[in-house]
Amino acid sequence: MSGMSAPYAQREAAETPVPNFCIQAIDGAHAERYWVRADNCEQARRLLMLNIGGPVAAAEDPTKFTCVEDVTKTPPPSFIYRSQHGAVAIERR
Repeated sequence: MSGMSAPYAQREAAETPVPNFCIQAIDGAHAERYWVRADNCEQARRLLMLNIGGPVAAAEDPTKFTCVEDVTKTPPPSFIYRSQHGAVAIERR
């Protein structure tokens, strides 16, 4: 990125798409699925745990929850989309 002007570098970074991830329980006990924009699965899991809690408190554990890149639902920036209960704002990062 050396030699690029600051506005160009910022514009290039802003145009890089952020992937959507779908997280859901492996055992099927918790049928709801969650979609969130994040840089990677680890960040997606952390955002889910911090902003949903309760039944997804163990979302960081890959033996209990799957996390895959998925474009089925595209939540707006700063929101988590829930398959059964709509969107919820991301208040904690």
